[in-house]
Amino acid sequence: MSAFVALIGLRRYLNDYPDTPVEEAAISLQRSDADLAAADFVSALRLHEQLVDHVDFADPIAGLREGLGILIETNRPWWCRFFPYGRQRLATALTQDELQTFRSAGLFVHDPSAEVVEWWDAFASMMRTADDEQKNKQGRHGERLSLDYERVRLAELGISEEPKWVALDDNSAGYDIQSYDIAEYGPKNETH
Repeated sequence: MSAFVALIGLRRYLNDYPDTPVEEAAISLQRSDADLAAADFVSALRLHEQLVDHVDFADPIAGLREGLGILIETNRPWWCRFFPYGRQRLATALTQDELQTFRSAGLFVHDPSAEVVEWWDAFASMMRTADDEQKNKQGRHGERLSLDYERVRLAELGISEEPKWVALDDNSAGYDIQSYDIAEYGPKNETH
């Protein structure tokens, strides 16, 4: 939170004195503003570069929420995976500083506005999509390994038929690979 406090002060200073170099503005604020003297200006300078200029913090709560959203989307911290499980579950994974930042952004109020609910829903959806993509990627990798295994197994059995990757064409079939096995009267279909 200290970095965002410094960033808000820095953005306001730069708004009042637009020709001032950013680093000079940070030093000036640290020396002249007792409330900002202990703020994290090193991180604030990094945030200043990461966050687009239109996050001006004229409305500090909305600006903080927007800035936090940009940082989460850009950096995807490890605790993002908790978004689909709700606010309380995510809160248990955050550091005290992170939790304070979320609270200061109005994201943990008892009766959230529609805008806050949309913010939460957007990140929950983003993480569900990312999780689904990862599961799909893992599933396809497993299917490819099964297909390769079946090719080797069929060759060892002397069966010239090729296994079929059914899930690639019809994911509702109930099985992934259609292969063969030895039967009394020649190869027979088998599903995996």
